[in-house]
Amino acid sequence: MMYRLVFLLSLMVQLAIVISKPSFKTSGVSKFDVEVEEKGVHFDEKVNLDFEEEVVEMFVPHHNDVAETKTIIDHKRNLVVVCFTGVPKPACFLRQANGTIDPRPEELNMGMMATWYVECGSNLKDVAHMICMCMYGKTSMSNHLQDNGKMDDKHITTVKSSFVVTDGPLWTRTFLSKKMQVFTNGFPLYRIEELKGDARILPFSDPTKKRTKRQTGLRAPPCVDNAPRTLSYGITKPGGCNWLHFCKKGRDKNNLPTYTCPKVHFTYRVVYECLCCPEHKYLQHCFGCAKRNV
Repeated sequence: MMYRLVFLLSLMVQLAIVISKPSFKTSGVSKFDVEVEEKGVHFDEKVNLDFEEEVVEMFVPHHNDVAETKTIIDHKRNLVVVCFTGVPKPACFLRQANGTIDPRPEELNMGMMATWYVECGSNLKDVAHMICMCMYGKTSMSNHLQDNGKMDDKHITTVKSSFVVTDGPLWTRTFLSKKMQVFTNGFPLYRIEELKGDARILPFSDPTKKRTKRQTGLRAPPCVDNAPRTLSYGITKPGGCNWLHFCKKGRDKNNLPTYTCPKVHFTYRVVYECLCCPEHKYLQHCFGCAKRNV
């Protein structure tokens, strides 16, 4: 037993010299810096977890065609705010939390720690159990390092979402937590909902022609053959993204705990909602876009 403990402490010291890992926590605040490589571009994503407040904060810099964003998830209030801070007209967007794309602090803690710590056994899926198993000698210690705090676009699942503005700007924010109020201070705040189903999404303009303004007149010409206008959507702002490794707990047929720990690249955009004729192929030809969107 003493030999095993000495070996474990020696290995931990060696690992600390090689890389600076975050410490494993289940209370207080835990912070992670993740080095990401996307389309050959390297950047650091910052992830902060507050276990008592059940809050997740994420910060992603501008890269490629993705805007600089900061995100806060408040699981006590089931709310998410994403702020586009590096665009000509910075703004924040409020929506309901979604358990599928908005992991809880403890779920992120398990996955993000797994990108740093040594692999103790291929059959262990919960990083907390993994570390405990190593500490108590119930499985062999491997010298193989995991991702060393890195993620890339070669081995990851991409989840794409689009959101439409439904209300705003919101001037009263007392329903938000103090932390979320501070987070959105100085930015206009709009309420959004996820766009689902077979929504018609159009590009803003024909890239081969000179860009023109959207049609915003009160009297719009009729559609061809007097066809009715339908709701269509167009992407006009740079999107945002988050790179996350998290663990979801489940149960097997014997009611024993199981863990699924995907690495996911979440991408999202805020879209315009417009009235378009069937013949319209670009958002700039549609009507009624300006009143409901930023």
